[in-house]
Amino acid sequence: RTDYIHEIMNRQEQESPGAERELLPHVAKLSRETETLSEVGRTLDRGADRFPVVVVGQSWRRVVSSSLPLLLRLWQTAGAPQEEQRDFLNKMLAVVSKTADGREQLHRSPVLKRPTPV
Repeated sequence: RTDYIHEIMNRQEQESPGAERELLPHVAKLSRETETLSEVGRTLDRGADRFPVVVVGQSWRRVVSSSLPLLLRLWQTAGAPQEEQRDFLNKMLAVVSKTADGREQLHRSPVLKRPTPV
């Protein structure tokens, strides 16, 4: 049992620097965009009637795009089942598709296009 724990710890120590190097840029982006969205929220809480939609929309887009690589890495590390991953992504896409721009972006995405039935 002790040998098994040591083996896991050694493997983790060897893999950690690479994972940190790979994930740190995404964490930094996510942190920066989260701070931007927090500032928007505080501004609105203080009574601002309006806020530029472009700023908020772009920030949300960057939050999602920077968090997906992190999420994929977490899924790989945790061994999350494909079905669970697919369910999460389907829920996220359902939320995106509720807006006109979201529907347009999804419609234009070559990745999400399904083959037409014959």
